[in-house]
Amino acid sequence: AIRAALARVHTLSFEPTEEFAGADLIAAGDLTGRVGGKTDIQALRIENSRTQVLAVTNERNAHAALEALRADLLMLLTAMIWGAAFVAQSVGMDYIGPFTFSAARDVIAIIVLIPVILLFTDKGTDGTYPPILQQLKPDRITLIGGAWCGLVLGAADTLQQVGISMTTAGKAGFITALYIILVPLMGHFMGHKVPRIIVICVTLAIAGFYLLCINGDFQVSFGDFLVLCCAVFFALHILVIDHFLLKKANSIKLSWEIGRAHV
Repeated sequence: AIRAALARVHTLSFEPTEEFAGADLIAAGDLTGRVGGKTDIQALRIENSRTQVLAVTNERNAHAALEALRADLLMLLTAMIWGAAFVAQSVGMDYIGPFTFSAARDVIAIIVLIPVILLFTDKGTDGTYPPILQQLKPDRITLIGGAWCGLVLGAADTLQQVGISMTTAGKAGFITALYIILVPLMGHFMGHKVPRIIVICVTLAIAGFYLLCINGDFQVSFGDFLVLCCAVFFALHILVIDHFLLKKANSIKLSWEIGRAHV
């Protein structure tokens, strides 16, 4: 869901259309002062052009707001699924090992994504769908992105699964969620702009980590440390996904390749 939301945000466009380009847009841009001295017909034409431009602008703003809302809802759904998974992960450690658990989960994800890829595959120029194997075949940038993302996610998932067997599900969930503030911090070293509010968020996160994880001897348990390391890799995972989505990688096939590389 995160990859789909990022892909949707990256495809937003605000370029003007040719329909309202040209002299009418220039005239409509400064209606006051241009109407004087012109005939009523000319003034009406300028006013109509300005109305059309405003209508197109409002339509695009509404479309952008709708796309942003969809992306936010996908993020919220992801957070709900992600948070509920910690309990299942913790209980699963009572029956199987961390590597077996992670591998089984990814195999299930790969199988589930196959019909999703087929559902979102476009028809060819002849109006028919290509063969199934061709539909599943990724392009070069998606294949490379899947390999890199799978490598990073594999490290994050392994650290989390081993760490959660040594700590509580609640602590693991909070520590892993620190990747939310680690993403902009790590992005700063990649040239991304970091909002000032992140400084406040980092301070609060450090205070929360201290209150939750530091014991009486001022030490962090080994399980908490492993989960903290996994948060760093999860943050790196988000940045790698964003990098390859900017290069127009297919978001759904990228998820599939990540699962295969992870296994």
